[in-house]
Amino acid sequence: MTLIKQNGKIKTIHTPIKAKYRRNYLINEITFPQGSELYHKRVGKFGVRSNFFIKFKTVANIVVEGDYNFTIASDDGFRLKIDNKTICLFAKDRPFKKSVCPVHLKKGVHNIDLLYFQGFGQLGLLTKV
Repeated sequence: MTLIKQNGKIKTIHTPIKAKYRRNYLINEITFPQGSELYHKRVGKFGVRSNFFIKFKTVANIVVEGDYNFTIASDDGFRLKIDNKTICLFAKDRPFKKSVCPVHLKKGVHNIDLLYFQGFGQLGLLTKV
């Protein structure tokens, strides 16, 4: 994952990224509990509370073609892309809420990109397939 501290305020997922700094981390699950500071159980505190983006990139090898649900719970917004196609989006800031993103996937390897933003106030991000 790449943590991007924004140089300025973030109002929506479409706010242009103007990085004050970027930091890369290796994590095995997207689990950032609700709170006032970004925290991950394997990394600890990241030292950011507001106005940041996180980019996640991975691949998924789908063995069985079918319908899948990606569940994303977030406090603020996100954009999920699979193979460069937007599957699910919540563009604005919001309190912690769950979005279910259905998609049909064929057998094979798929690129998955998740962009999350935190404006101000409480934060949190959880995912599940």
